[in-house]
Amino acid sequence: MQTDRIILRPWRDSDAETLFKYASDPEVGPRAGWAPHQSVEESLEIIRTVFNDALNTWAIELKATGEAIGAMGYGPSCDCKLPARENEPICGYWVAKPYWNQGICTEALRLMLDHIRKTTEIKSLVSGHFIDNPASGRVMEKCGFVPTGETCIDETQYQGEGRPIRVLRLELYCQSCGMPLTNEILGTNADGSQNGEYCIYCYKDGAFTGDFTMEEMVEFCSQFVDEFNKNTGQCLSREEYKGVLRQYYPNLKRWQLPADQLPHATSPIKQQLIDEVNALGIKDMPRIDNLFVLQGSFVNMEYTINGNKVKLLDDNATYWGNQVEKGDGRCFGIACDEHHILVSEYGKDGADAEIVILKRR
Repeated sequence: MQTDRIILRPWRDSDAETLFKYASDPEVGPRAGWAPHQSVEESLEIIRTVFNDALNTWAIELKATGEAIGAMGYGPSCDCKLPARENEPICGYWVAKPYWNQGICTEALRLMLDHIRKTTEIKSLVSGHFIDNPASGRVMEKCGFVPTGETCIDETQYQGEGRPIRVLRLELYCQSCGMPLTNEILGTNADGSQNGEYCIYCYKDGAFTGDFTMEEMVEFCSQFVDEFNKNTGQCLSREEYKGVLRQYYPNLKRWQLPADQLPHATSPIKQQLIDEVNALGIKDMPRIDNLFVLQGSFVNMEYTINGNKVKLLDDNATYWGNQVEKGDGRCFGIACDEHHILVSEYGKDGADAEIVILKRR
C-alpha cells in the first residue's frame, strides 16, 4: 500500500535501529499508551514479537528516506478497555516526532482504511485517544471517525491510570442504506464537514435527503439486486433481496432512532422537482412520490443522437433522481438538478436508453 509520500509495509529486523531512534523519544510512546524503548535490542524484540506477530500491523515508510517513521494497524479489541462491539477491531497508530503536523498519520490511516474496505467485510472500527493528546483525535475525525460520547480509563496502557480516553468509531457502511463508505461518498454535516456515518446519497448538509420509512428504503435499494449478486456471487431475485435488506436494516443507526430524533430532509427544490416531473404527464409513467440524491456516474446513460453515442450528465455531479418501472420490462429514469429535468426510458442495466424528455427549468 502506498501514496506519493509513504508506503505501508511489514516491519523488518533491519528497522530496529530506526525504530529505537524514534520510539525512545519520551514524547512519543506515552501519548499512544506505550513506554519509550530502552535499547535497540528491545526494539528488535518488539518488531519480532509484537509487530510481526500481528497480521495487520505495518511500518509507515517514508519514501524520501526509506526509514520506518511510525506504525499503523488494526486488530482484535479483546485486550483493551475500549467499549468495542462484538468482534469489532480497534485501530491504532503513531508517527515519529520529526514528522508531526505534516499530515502523514492522516495519509497512512486513510490508506489503511481503503485497504480494509477493499479486502475485508469489517463493518466498523473503534479507536480512541488520551484527552491530553487531541492531535490524535483530529487525525481520526479527518478520516471519518465520529466521537461516541464515551470516555474510558485503561490502566493497562502505559501511564493509563487517571488518563481518560475519548472513544471514536468509524462505520464502514452507510447507516441508512448499507452502502460501503469511502472518503469520496461520505455525507456532509450542516457546516459542510464530512459525516462518517452516512453516504452523500442519504445524508447531505446535516439532514437526510429523503423522508421515507425503512420499508421504502428497502423498496428503493432492492432495484440494485443485480449489483449485489455480482459482488457476492449469489443469484437472488428482487423479492429475495428485499428479505435480506429487511433483516439487515434494523441493525443500522438510522432505523434504530426514534422518528422525532431524525434530521428530516427539508430541501425546497426536492418537492418542486417532484411536482414538476409529475406535471409533465408522461404516458405510462407512474406518479413519483420521492426523489433521491444519486451520483452522476450512476444515472448518466448513453444515448444515440444523430448516430453518435453521447452522455448528457456529469459523472462527478449529484442529481435528484429515481427509477420507476414502466410495466413492459423497461424503466423510466429521472435525473434533475436546479437547471434541467431529464426523463429517460431504458431496459435492464440501462440497455437501449432513450430520451423521453429533456426540459430546461
